[in-house]
Amino acid sequence: MTKAALLSSDDIPYEGGSYALFLFLESSVSLAVGQLGQFYFPAGEYVYFGSALGPGGLKARLSRHLRGKGSVHWHLDYLRSLAIVVGYCYKIISKRLECDWSQMVTSLPGVTVPAPGFGASDCRAGCPAHLFRLPDNGRDEVQARLLTYGETLRCRFPPG
Repeated sequence: MTKAALLSSDDIPYEGGSYALFLFLESSVSLAVGQLGQFYFPAGEYVYFGSALGPGGLKARLSRHLRGKGSVHWHLDYLRSLAIVVGYCYKIISKRLECDWSQMVTSLPGVTVPAPGFGASDCRAGCPAHLFRLPDNGRDEVQARLLTYGETLRCRFPPG
């Protein structure tokens, strides 16, 4: 059983909000990401920041990402076909937080942007991307920083 199989969308709410999706890429890969172009993604852990304010809210969007199946619609769908989800955090809120969170994570030591513009084609805040490769143990620091956005942040990671 993979780590992704241990994550469930059962308790994710239908309300809208913003989320952080933690992914693990076992092997490095060169990948074409739609019209954005071809990029090299080193093996390791990544975090993607997004919002889900439309129909079905967080439940619909995170469930789709957890399944990893379906038509290719977002930049993340290209990477998600190869990477497994190893955790997620979300906050129920009507404001989009992905730009705030993306700009926050760029200040962390060792964080890199493997694909400039990834997930940020509609960004007006000047984010380099909404997908970042994390250094070893970077997830803990990202989660700690996300918690500064309020105690209503919910995170799920598989046991072990």
